Amino acid sequence: MDTWDWGHDDNRVVLRGSATIAGDPTLDLVANAALDLRLLNVLTPAARITGRADAEVRLGGTAAAPTAGGYVTFSDGEARVADPRVIVGDITGTITLAGDTMTFHRLSATVNGGDAEVAGSIRHRSFTPIDGNLTFRNDQLVRSISRGCARTPTRRSIGRSTRAGRRSAAR
Repeated sequence: MDTWDWGHDDNRVVLRGSATIAGDPTLDLVANAALDLRLLNVLTPAARITGRADAEVRLGGTAAAPTAGGYVTFSDGEARVADPRVIVGDITGTITLAGDTMTFHRLSATVNGGDAEVAGSIRHRSFTPIDGNLTFRNDQLVRSISRGCARTPTRRSIGRSTRAGRRSAAR
């Protein structure tokens, strides 16, 4: 395939590579993107989204057994939901794809005024989680309560292990 370039300036997707059509098609595709996240507002009418995402994603392997690699980096992100009132701001961080692993590299934000962070890795098969461990941390997350507000620091780790056949959650 020739290079396919869609968009302009800082809102662009560029695709290049090849894919066969025979039997079990092989993939060798690369997508580079610089996107204004306001594009997502068409798909999410309940939330107003702003910010930027920069990405390079490589797809390889075959259609039956695809592989993915690359990254998506978020900056200056914000999502606002009116009901229930939730404001997630200052969204920053990177998610990487390497084979069967998706890693959250200090994906941070503020949630209703409190600092929050997601970190860890998930192994997947065709983007269906198999196992892994993610840690969600928030400091002074502000939760609305009928007569005022409460600030609650939280640290939660969520993991899943297929070997033991158990899911675990620690607080």
